[in-house]
Formats: sequence, structure tokens, C-alpha cells
Amino acid sequence: MIARRLFRTCFLSAPLLLAACTSTGKDNTPAAMPDEAVMMANWTAFMTPGPEHAMLGNKVGRWNAVVRMWMDPTQPPVESTATSEV
Repeated sequence: MIARRLFRTCFLSAPLLLAACTSTGKDNTPAAMPDEAVMMANWTAFMTPGPEHAMLGNKVGRWNAVVRMWMDPTQPPVESTATSEV
């Protein structure tokens, strides 16, 4: 019964899979790569700090943290300290 259902599912799914995998007739050749100078200009504009970076400015400094992790809910937490400098 299960084998028959599996065979039926595979048999009915095969045409759909085949149709999805066949070419659509469109030209699938990749577009030409842009000039390296254009790529570098785009990348420079992309990585230039913006207003979002200015909003993070108040987070700059040295941070001390106490980290607690519960390995077992019935036990007290394991505690450690950490320091981060941004």
C-alpha cells in the first residue's frame, strides 16, 4: 500500500519536475561584467559610512559585562565576566 502510494506520487510528480527543469527558451548567458573602475566606484560608495553609522556612535567605548548562563535549570547559573572595546 505504501509502496504503491510512493510510486504514484513519484509517477505524477515526474512531469512537473521535468517541466520545471527544462529551458524556457530565453537566452541565459550572463551579462557582461562592468568595468573595474565602475565596480570600484560602486563599492566605495557602498562602504562609505552613512547616517546609520553615526547613530551607532554612542556605542563606541569600553564595555564590561557580566554573563550568566544556566546549564541546568535546577542549578545556579555559571557566571563569567567579559570586556569589549568598540
